[in-house]
Amino acid sequence: MMIAVGAPGEAIGPNMSAGLSMAMWSPGAGVSEYKNLTQDLDKNPDDTAEPGDAFGTAVAMVNRTPGQNTSTDTLLMAAGAPGEDDEAAGMHEVGEASLFSMTEAEAEGGDSVRAALEAAGIVLAEGGRLGSVLHATQTHLWVTVRSETDPAVYGVPWDNIVAGGTDPILAHTPEDFGLTAADTASFGASLA
Repeated sequence: MMIAVGAPGEAIGPNMSAGLSMAMWSPGAGVSEYKNLTQDLDKNPDDTAEPGDAFGTAVAMVNRTPGQNTSTDTLLMAAGAPGEDDEAAGMHEVGEASLFSMTEAEAEGGDSVRAALEAAGIVLAEGGRLGSVLHATQTHLWVTVRSETDPAVYGVPWDNIVAGGTDPILAHTPEDFGLTAADTASFGASLA
């Protein structure tokens, strides 16, 4: 059994609350660390551990092909960093969720969930805190955008993240459930 554990308040070097995520392996009676992940990984040099990123606020794991041999794009862990800024756009707490393969010998950095959303034309705003809530199914990674004005829950197909796919992204907003603006303060606060 493998479980994911987040530590969003963990300091990475001098960066307070940069955060980390761990994948733990339980082969029997004991539990041991399998992978220790941060944003400071070689594959994505543009995404580094920064103060307040809170990487690991939410974690989700999935085996997309249970009962079959796993590959680098089937046994996956997502980790959210809702405090991630978009410095190029001058926006704070846009958030990010990164996807990691659990079968790679060395973790090389996460595939960007935000990039998959933006490729589908979804515009993320300051304060959206993408990655604050995650849920994994065999077909989609579900992520919450906690915007005060436009909260939403998105179902991103795994292939859109790991293989540049273009399948439709599912979107749910408070209006889909007949909720008013007054009801949206906690929309998407948890997913299951």
